[in-house]
Amino acid sequence: MLRPSSIRELADAIVAAHKAIGRDLGRLLDPGLSAEEINAKTSSLPCHLPASVKELLQWHDGTRKGVATFGDMWLLPGFHLISLDDAIDIYKMFMESEWNHWNKNWFPVFRDPAIDVYAVVCGPEGKDDAPVMRYACDGTEDPGIEFSGLRPMFSVVLAALRSNAYFINNEGLFDVDESRLVQLIQEIDPNPR
Repeated sequence: MLRPSSIRELADAIVAAHKAIGRDLGRLLDPGLSAEEINAKTSSLPCHLPASVKELLQWHDGTRKGVATFGDMWLLPGFHLISLDDAIDIYKMFMESEWNHWNKNWFPVFRDPAIDVYAVVCGPEGKDDAPVMRYACDGTEDPGIEFSGLRPMFSVVLAALRSNAYFINNEGLFDVDESRLVQLIQEIDPNPR
């Protein structure tokens, strides 16, 4: 089988893998944005989104709100894809907050119900992909790079779905086999930093 390589191909394969385990995530995703819409909404930000994030937003602009539980919305256990508008709101909220140590080059892409996020570490304009870090909004954890880019992250998510590292548990919830996930990360993206 050919391995998907673009964000769109990986994301489509992830949605299909969710469907294969009984999760209809595709019906919960909002339509994508045009490149012009993305550029207009992000032009005033002090960070430059990498091409991989723009491609993701063109694929789908987040997960539809109010039609499912948070658990049903999860692309990976605990986290769902957020819209560009929500990402900008979270970004601005974190930038204006006095109690956290948010960096202006971090841009949220996925969030959990507590507004912990996976964010890309933006760089110079025109960058293809960017490292992905996990940030706890309460400041209890030091943010750290977890993936070398959005493509490797999506490759891990897809492999986790296909190998049952992400699975439906006995209670019917989307869950993770942490030890298997660590193995997959080491195989696919061993040196994210």
